[in-house]
Amino acid sequence: MQKQNFLDPQISGNNNIVKLTDALGNPNYFVRSFKQGAEVLIPLADVIGYVNASTQDIKSVIPPDTSAENQLVNEKILNNIAPDFKPSVACEVGKTYWYKGNLYECVTAHTGPWVAEHFSQTSVDALFAKNFTIIDLNDISYWVNGEVKSGTGYVNPDNHTRLATKMIQFDPTAVLSFVKKEGVSFDYSIYCYDKYKRYLGHKDGKLSISEAVHDYPAAVWFRLGLIQVSGVTPVSAANIGNIAVFEKTPSKKYALMSEFSALESSDKLSGKIWYACGDSFTEGAVDDSPMPSGMYAGKKQVYPYFIGNRTGMEVHNIAVSGSTIAYIEGTSTASNCFTYPITGKLYTIPEYAEYITLKFGINDSHQNVPIGTIDDDTNATLYGAWNVAISYLLNKCPFAKIGVIVTNGCDSPEYSQVGKDIAKKWGLAYLDENFGYEVPLLHRVNGKPLVCAEAHQNRLENFRVSEVNTHPNDKAHEYESTFVEAWLRTL
Repeated sequence: MQKQNFLDPQISGNNNIVKLTDALGNPNYFVRSFKQGAEVLIPLADVIGYVNASTQDIKSVIPPDTSAENQLVNEKILNNIAPDFKPSVACEVGKTYWYKGNLYECVTAHTGPWVAEHFSQTSVDALFAKNFTIIDLNDISYWVNGEVKSGTGYVNPDNHTRLATKMIQFDPTAVLSFVKKEGVSFDYSIYCYDKYKRYLGHKDGKLSISEAVHDYPAAVWFRLGLIQVSGVTPVSAANIGNIAVFEKTPSKKYALMSEFSALESSDKLSGKIWYACGDSFTEGAVDDSPMPSGMYAGKKQVYPYFIGNRTGMEVHNIAVSGSTIAYIEGTSTASNCFTYPITGKLYTIPEYAEYITLKFGINDSHQNVPIGTIDDDTNATLYGAWNVAISYLLNKCPFAKIGVIVTNGCDSPEYSQVGKDIAKKWGLAYLDENFGYEVPLLHRVNGKPLVCAEAHQNRLENFRVSEVNTHPNDKAHEYESTFVEAWLRTL
């Protein structure tokens, strides 16, 4: 946001300072501006000369105007979203309008002279309550275990001395206040994200949202991170009540009061936490052409990051080249076997993951892993390893949207078929990249006998990295990402 100069004659003078009180009784100060004949409010933090002014400083020089006339003006300014009723202008259902000094909500679409039955009288307080939520950080549902990485804004669940809130749309004037429990110590930071939940940066040792917004004007979403928590065991979201007591804080103001208030992206995938699991067809096999731009700039050009760039999803690509889903005696390790006991990648997925996709089978086919039977419960067979993985995830992440990508690239179609069978067994959605004619053709597909040889050859020549490296190239991943994204939206 471009800051305005307090010396501008349109906004200068103490008579143009407006004091408004939020739902918690906290005073907020705004400069009244008259632009093209309309009254609007500009937060003092966005006016040059008042960026660093404290509430106390403002109180000492600007006596609040409590006259009835000014209170009405203030209420009208507060409700920029409520224009005056005009017979010539159509009134929309659910919108608010001023008429003869009172505020009304339209209940029946209306054009023409005033008809009382088409409107229901309301108030500023009612609108305020409708557009305003109080956040209580003593509620454990706001917290997750782990460290917010200062470089990416992601939460690393492996850190057991730190906690973080989920992304919250705090009011831009809020201060996050708390009292530490006796014997407990920790530091803290505020992490800032834009309206699409893309990470902007952080403020160490700060609890003022307005300070964070000052440094990151595009910030709409925030996390509070507690760092190096000590004096309580265990350090967990469920134990937040033994770490600190938080004061309640506002989460949202009127949409037109500030650019920072109601800009949540309408994209259902935005900000969702996605764990993409698999092998080199998901991790990527090209290291020398990273993403050139976007929130995943510098990452490999693979389908999860293409989707993340477009949607604002928080992508955790934990796929590993050469990985199998099954355990192979004498060969498997925690890094190359998804279901490796205790320390495999499967067991790093946190309970707060919102989307989980699994694309396995290629390396299992290369290693001639026994396919087994669909009811196997051992990770030594392909069916059994899939059963182990799905059973674990459904119990640890019961509300995550879990999907199976039936992989292409296997040495024989039987290995791809296992993923499809398992998805049906466990009632999961699947994207059939090997057998499904509704899915655009990829290369190294052996389950679509109706597709002509020319089409297969065309895909192979254009989608592989090289003649000797038949992994998907960057363009192939970008191509695949479009229908994987469309499928994710159906989960």
